[in-house]
Amino acid sequence: MYGGIFVNKKHIKHSFCKFLDAFGLNFLFGKLTCYRLKIFYYHGICSDRFSLEKGYTDRHMRVSVFEKQLKYLKEKGFNFLNMSEAVTALKKNKISKNSVVLTFDDGFRNVLQNAYPLLKKYNARACIYVVTSNSITGVPIWTDVVEAFIRHKFGQTIRVHFENEFVDYRISNFNSASETIKEIKKKLREVDNEIRIKLMKQFEIEASEWIPNELRIAEYKELQGINTDILEIALHTRTHPNCDKLNQKELEDEILGCKRDLEEYLGINSEHFCYPAGAYNEATLQIIEKCGYVSATTIEEGLNNAHSNVFKLKRIFSDEDFLVFKAQLSGIYPFFKNLKKIIKL
Repeated sequence: MYGGIFVNKKHIKHSFCKFLDAFGLNFLFGKLTCYRLKIFYYHGICSDRFSLEKGYTDRHMRVSVFEKQLKYLKEKGFNFLNMSEAVTALKKNKISKNSVVLTFDDGFRNVLQNAYPLLKKYNARACIYVVTSNSITGVPIWTDVVEAFIRHKFGQTIRVHFENEFVDYRISNFNSASETIKEIKKKLREVDNEIRIKLMKQFEIEASEWIPNELRIAEYKELQGINTDILEIALHTRTHPNCDKLNQKELEDEILGCKRDLEEYLGINSEHFCYPAGAYNEATLQIIEKCGYVSATTIEEGLNNAHSNVFKLKRIFSDEDFLVFKAQLSGIYPFFKNLKKIIKL
């Protein structure tokens, strides 16, 4: 059932964006939004041979698709900015025509291996948000540990311990694996960070042996070799918790601590932050400003202008479907997504 729903949604989305493109609505809307800042976000950029099925983890875009997007942006005259340039433009209300920022969450090694050479090839700029403790240790982010654990349990029933319950999951196919991963991540994000850390131990011992190369994190020795004018290094906490689940001490450790890590290991003072899983609250915003950041990005879909809150910058999750990407780039797709949310409310 899940697979049918997933395929059907993708088909509807594709058909809708095909209609937008065929009737020139992308072109018209692009004219209306050409002075709005568009921030796209990706996670990993994997090789075309990467075998993890779509719908199981969709956070890693194939490198051939990423290059197609870069080439299109270049041919259409888009202006690539890093986050420092983008924030300066927003604050001065001087956003140049067709400005775009490409951001990569989590600091995957495959971004350096696959995306970085293409950024150089197309004279583009971008920003990578690193999880500093994971870059120090080389240990994958906890969400990827969960994925690695589940993908090796096909044909089995597993019992997972949560805070006050045990839940059994039958991993019979890719669809059930995908749904299990989503549910486990959701449940772990809902508990206090200290509890999540304890609960993760049930996955970590086995999963450490199964992490595929495409889910590995870039370590500091690898980050040292990049040109930060091309790929700006920014911050995504120390251990990738949901910031809205942290107490004051934990917030300072994660948000100020990652700043200190970056300074110690790379000698870089980054002023840009990204909320893991888009989760934040008022206490998070206060700490962000207190720690000297000048921007923070969310996963709230939309475009930005001079009136946008620089600590709540909106982004667009770049789609592998090229017709959807074109509709996202014009701004019409985020518009309709937000309109749909408003109508539901």
